Amino acid sequence: MGAQIELKNDDTGDLFVTVNDLNLAGEPEIVKEKRINSENQDPVFIPVQLDGDNTYSIRWRARRVDGTGEPKQQELLREDDDPVYVTTRL
Repeated sequence: MGAQIELKNDDTGDLFVTVNDLNLAGEPEIVKEKRINSENQDPVFIPVQLDGDNTYSIRWRARRVDGTGEPKQQELLREDDDPVYVTTRL
């Protein structure tokens, strides 16, 4: 069983985003260096795996395309119906 999460860029610059699905064996990258432009407000939806408790667990990393700022990384554990708002502000 799976769910979809939404990626948006709220930073002032374009970002490269990588997402690992921690519920899958080997914690594979399900998104690798996906460029999300700052002016593009169209969301990017990605599928994630739910565990037996109907929870997803991901690790995301974001870095600016222009190389400024420090890369950010965070792990999230959420139930499928919980909204998640992640702010990078690199």
